[in-house]
Amino acid sequence: MPGQPERRKTSDEELRQHRQEIEREWNAVHDAPLKLIPKGDRRLHPRISPPDIAKRAYELFQLRGGEHGHDGEDWFTAERELSKGYRGS
Repeated sequence: MPGQPERRKTSDEELRQHRQEIEREWNAVHDAPLKLIPKGDRRLHPRISPPDIAKRAYELFQLRGGEHGHDGEDWFTAERELSKGYRGS
């Protein structure tokens, strides 16, 4: 079409190299071991799982009577409580 830039054709070799580069980057990120984060008392705590956070955030939602609009606040409160050792019901 007139006025549009001409698209460069990509060779099979370029596509293969691009795919390999993306796979290397993906593996570098997703195969890395989980890091433990030091807390104030200098002990190491394992990472808190998102399902655990979600469960506690839902408990906070219920304790507030099911009032909507505080989901972010509930999530961060749940993360903070769980990182300090709260285990809920």
